[in-house]
Amino acid sequence: DKLYVLDITNQDLDEFYAHIKRYPHVEIAKTDDFGEAYSYKILYDKQKEDGYDLGMVMELGYYFEEGCFNALKLFALTKKIENMAIITPAPLYSCQTHERKAETYRPIKGCKLVGVLLNLDIYESLGGFDLEYYQTTFDYDYCIRARLDKKEIILLQNEVLRNINFRLIEKKMFFQTLTTYDKDPMELYYETRNKLFLWDKYKHIDPEYVELDKKLTKAEMHEMRFRDKEFKDKKIMITYAKQDYKKGIKGEYIPRDYF
Repeated sequence: DKLYVLDITNQDLDEFYAHIKRYPHVEIAKTDDFGEAYSYKILYDKQKEDGYDLGMVMELGYYFEEGCFNALKLFALTKKIENMAIITPAPLYSCQTHERKAETYRPIKGCKLVGVLLNLDIYESLGGFDLEYYQTTFDYDYCIRARLDKKEIILLQNEVLRNINFRLIEKKMFFQTLTTYDKDPMELYYETRNKLFLWDKYKHIDPEYVELDKKLTKAEMHEMRFRDKEFKDKKIMITYAKQDYKKGIKGEYIPRDYF
């Protein structure tokens, strides 16, 4: 096994590098930030080039619950994974509770690719990621293409990946305290724009997924509208995203005159 570190921060991390270089099988690369999709491509391409069958990408702020990583590896070693494109743990924020399931694993329609085992032969055969998404959504596009190619995405329901990258927002209404998760305006921009492109791309190919994703997105927006006091300001980026979608603009967000 080998650890690859991709540094896109453009910050002085010499102390960190000095620490991890003491360990064997660590390789470090620095690059500018060309978007999440490109960063994932660099890491998976390198893992494939070095001859690995399965690859994984982790990000800052994520951690496995005890035994999760070993359970992922054991599942991959003991099951026939030729048609398994992805093996994923259950992703949860660190504040969320988890109930164990009797059914230990099941196929799902899609997932984010952080903390998953990805079959690199299937990754290569599918042609990697659509880099035009730039940030977010490239992973769900990849999952759809994998399923359309008769490959499976497997969720291990009792193994948990935790995410500490969140901020809870509280809003008092009458005698209730309503909570939701804060979303960065730029994250909302990319999610909104890219999902519109994704839905348009697969509306006739995978209509069941598109309709489900539309319902979930609508519910999320409804919750945000009523529980996030800053939603009016964030709605501006959603408007920009919709306008860029109508103009066919993909890639990195570039501020422009929208009105």
